[in-house]
Amino acid sequence: MAKRKRGTKKRDKPQLKDLAIAEKGAKDFFKSKEGVVTESSMSAYTMHLGVAIKYSHERFNKSLLDLTEDEATELARVLSVEKRSATTSGILVRMFYNYHKQYELARAFRIKKNNKQRMDPSEILTGNDVNRLIKAMNTLRDRAITAVLWETGARIHEVLSLDMGNVHLVENDKETHYKVYFGKVKETGQEHSCLLIEASSHLEAWLNAYSMSFVSDAPLFPAYDKIGKKGRLSYGGYRDALRKAVKKARLKKKIYAHLFRHSRATHLLRSGWSPEIVCKYMGWAPGSPMVGRYSHLADQDVDNAVYEMHNKTPPKPREIETIMKAVTDEVGKETPIPKGVESFLNHPGMVRYLDDLIRARVEEQYEQGLRRFGVAFPAMKLDKKK
Repeated sequence: MAKRKRGTKKRDKPQLKDLAIAEKGAKDFFKSKEGVVTESSMSAYTMHLGVAIKYSHERFNKSLLDLTEDEATELARVLSVEKRSATTSGILVRMFYNYHKQYELARAFRIKKNNKQRMDPSEILTGNDVNRLIKAMNTLRDRAITAVLWETGARIHEVLSLDMGNVHLVENDKETHYKVYFGKVKETGQEHSCLLIEASSHLEAWLNAYSMSFVSDAPLFPAYDKIGKKGRLSYGGYRDALRKAVKKARLKKKIYAHLFRHSRATHLLRSGWSPEIVCKYMGWAPGSPMVGRYSHLADQDVDNAVYEMHNKTPPKPREIETIMKAVTDEVGKETPIPKGVESFLNHPGMVRYLDDLIRARVEEQYEQGLRRFGVAFPAMKLDKKK
């Protein structure tokens, strides 16, 4: 089987979106979602619906609304076999049909019950796991991201979309902590703030080292090669750092960014938080059934309550797990924390930023100098280390 060329998938995305927008009945469907979902979600909607439309045109040469029930069933089968994002595309097709009151066609895309076993409590991250991960991280930035993911339970894209303007200092009882506001969330209405206690020291260590921390619209967690250009770290960038840390820490669990969210919800329930407060903290709507997905992970607490009711000592008493504070001396050996103007200018991020700025200015002046003499040559590129 021939390998797909790199970048092909990205080039297909605009075509899928164009297909979705031009589809019969799609304009009204997308208009009904305006103001209900975020721009990023709307973009995902058009792409995933475009996948189904593409298969519909290729297989039946029909728009979705013109399919028969048998053809809709066949399309659902084709999507499930040939497309990894079949579930998401199927959900969008069902939403599309329900909007147009084509309920018979929508039933062909109903979600089948997942026969996989639910998450085992042993798969959940513990405080010790997170400490080992943080210690294995190579940079202050990645340590701060990991600590924020653990304490807030936010989705990875919500954390990576934070700007400096979303970070605020909060003083209480002569202690200073940070509070972050998640404004870019999965669905409109889920915006919320989280107070950081455990992660504050890690975030502070990163901000002390971050050369753009004084710019309100700068990303809180930038890509190192884009510091000064307001380029934020991608999901893939953090995923790679997390994989390296898991390997370095020799953890045997399957660890991924969203596991921090599963783990946080579980720990909050185990700590005695009510489902209502957990929903608010995690950014779910009041009464959301999402919190029910984690109730089985707190079964040990039910056993402990039974032991306590009979005045017996539980074999596994409830523990409130927390993560370690940032160790500046240890981290400083890997990523120096700049202090003063000299250290600020010598910081690797600022050096790269100034280097790019100077390079661009030299090229600009060089090109202008040539044009002064009537020579319209392109700007000469300075040699870069390979």
